[in-house]
Parts: sequence; C-alpha cells; structure tokens
Amino acid sequence: VLGTDVKQAPDPNLVAAGLGCSPAPQTGPTEPPHGTRRFEGYGASREFGTPGFWDDPRDGLLFLFHLHGFAPLADSSRGARTTEGDQFWASVVEAWLARCRTPSGPAWHPFPTSLRVIAWCAALSAIGTWPGTLRTSVSTEVLRQARYLRRAIEHDIGGNHVIKNAAALAFAGALFPSSGLMDTALRLLQREVGRQILPDGGHEERSTSYQLEVLSDLAHVRELLRRSSAPVPGWLENNIAAMKGWLGKV
Repeated sequence: VLGTDVKQAPDPNLVAAGLGCSPAPQTGPTEPPHGTRRFEGYGASREFGTPGFWDDPRDGLLFLFHLHGFAPLADSSRGARTTEGDQFWASVVEAWLARCRTPSGPAWHPFPTSLRVIAWCAALSAIGTWPGTLRTSVSTEVLRQARYLRRAIEHDIGGNHVIKNAAALAFAGALFPSSGLMDTALRLLQREVGRQILPDGGHEERSTSYQLEVLSDLAHVRELLRRSSAPVPGWLENNIAAMKGWLGKV
C-alpha cells in the first residue's frame, strides 16, 4: 500500500507482554488452538493447515475475522506457555505471512488488522523463542500494518471498532516510539471517548460486553503508557474510572 512500506522496523520496545487479551470475546470460551490445532468461534471450527484455511468463506465473515485477528495468540502469550505451543504459533504466523502479506480482504479489513497488530505486539513482547528472522518479519509487519491502519480508521462503523483501531495504533506506537503512532492513537481516543462515553460512564452502544471491551482497550493503552514511562492523560484516567463505576453499579 502506497506510503506504508517498511524495509525493516527498528528493534521494538517490548512493553506489551500480557496485554491485548479480551475480557469479553464475542466467540465465547474456546479451546486454545495450540492445544487442538483447531480454531473455533462463531459456531465454526477449522483445523490449521487445511485447504482454504485463510480464505474459505463458507463459515462466514466473522469467523474469517477471527482467524485473521489472531486474538488467541494474545491469550497464549499471556498464559503459561510451552515450547510446542510457541512453535505452533510461529508456524501459524509464518503461514499468514506467506499467504496474506499483500493487502486484500478480509485479512486486511481494519478490524481484524487491529486485532492482529495488538496480538502480534503482545507476542513479540512475550515470546523470546521465535527465530530471529520471524521476529524481524513480525516487527516489520506490525509497523507496516499499523501505518496502513492509520489511514483506514473505521469512521463509517464508529463505536467500539474505532476504539479498537486506536488501541492497535497505541500498541504499535508503544513498540515503535519514533513512529508517531502513539500520538495519533491518543488524539483519536480522546475524540472518541468524548463522543462515546456517556455522562453516567456507560458506553454509547449500551452493551455490557462492549463496555468491558472498550474499558479493556483504554486500560491497555494506559498500561502501555506507564510501561513506556510516558504521562497518562487525565481524560484517559477519568474515563476509565467512569466506566468502572458504571460496571460496578450494573
């Protein structure tokens, strides 16, 4: 994509370990793919490595978003890991890079791209056993895809999607401080929480799962700033407190 090419990213600032996990996954609880070699969600199941794994549309667009979003990798990065599990995820990421590096849908839709950037930042920060060539490729792709995402914010959808887009830019910006992505993320977040968070601390979509999701995104951004020794804006602290208050009352 014009203007997003990255020959090689600088060494990442590994501050995202343990972050990026969803408190309210829309798929519900599923078995970890590194244990079963199967990806499950939205009523569908697909074994890794089968023909059409990345693009067979028969299980629906949401399931493809689930595959391309790599959310289970963020969960795996946070928990107790095994050598076999790390190797499995390395093979999945390598397969994605071989198949999907050229921008096209649904892999590069802004929402799964946001989830993938977050998950790959968390994995880079937590998994030190991946081969150096893979770590370099993932670092480069995180920066490239975040630059693409900066130009593809889901303003047409709005709501929690834009918050997720901004959170992904914050993750990439924390790993690559010279990119300017964190500043972009904070400007976008400040505007969106001003629009989306209601006076009582509830989220405009009136969904408890989205309340948890948006609150989690804001809390992750705050933690990234803290780990980067950067100031946490007052508007961010205030909105996190208001959203927690709403959840407590509900």
